[in-house]
Amino acid sequence: MKWYGFRTAAGHFPHPGQNDSSTRTSRDSIRSQFSMCKSTGSGSWPSANSCWIPSTRSAYLLKPEVLGLLDAEKHPTYRLILGLMWTTGARISEVLAITPSHFIDDGYDFMVVLRTLKQRSGRPTNVQLARSPKRAVPIIDPMLQDRIQSYLYAGHFRKDEWIFTMARQTVNRHIHNLVERVGGAPTPISCHTFRHSFAIHLLLHGRPLKIVSQLLGHKSIESTEIFTNVLTADGGHFLDGIDFH
Repeated sequence: MKWYGFRTAAGHFPHPGQNDSSTRTSRDSIRSQFSMCKSTGSGSWPSANSCWIPSTRSAYLLKPEVLGLLDAEKHPTYRLILGLMWTTGARISEVLAITPSHFIDDGYDFMVVLRTLKQRSGRPTNVQLARSPKRAVPIIDPMLQDRIQSYLYAGHFRKDEWIFTMARQTVNRHIHNLVERVGGAPTPISCHTFRHSFAIHLLLHGRPLKIVSQLLGHKSIESTEIFTNVLTADGGHFLDGIDFH
């Protein structure tokens, strides 16, 4: 499986204690990627192995990488879980708390109502569920809509029954095995990677930061701004070729 450009939303930027040389290396990597994208077209990105900079932060994937993993996933339950994380930006704890009643299809809009839950080990408790705020996230992919409806129909779930019965750690282990099956990846991939990928995907398509923040369920827009770092580290390249006269 082919891996593309950027590896992490924070890995290309100076951490506390990082020296100027490391910072220049990070910025040179980004500059090189923008140059290659301009010269070869938006669909052709440099090899991940040639520019990846390690980071302790969770990685994110670009759309072709996510779709490659989704295509390789043949288990219907895990395929649905990965699809939900990728298209809604949901935390795995939020996905595991979904019941049939959380899906809304009024004939015009199809959406899922997520309870905003921070990443925790195990499943959310009833108290956490009761206290957590809700947010509605549209699901516009017709294939995912069909996959959800087929899964609910085949499962014969009760209205308030969890449709996924595994723990967060089980899903992470499955993702690890999936990545190994496609030949490995240049950076660790976990459930949270899909959430980061969702945010980056929206920002690359010019969606307002405030909307992205709301879809992610962030209390403060400052929590979302970390995803803009990768897009603004070398902002001059975004102005290349733009005529103001």
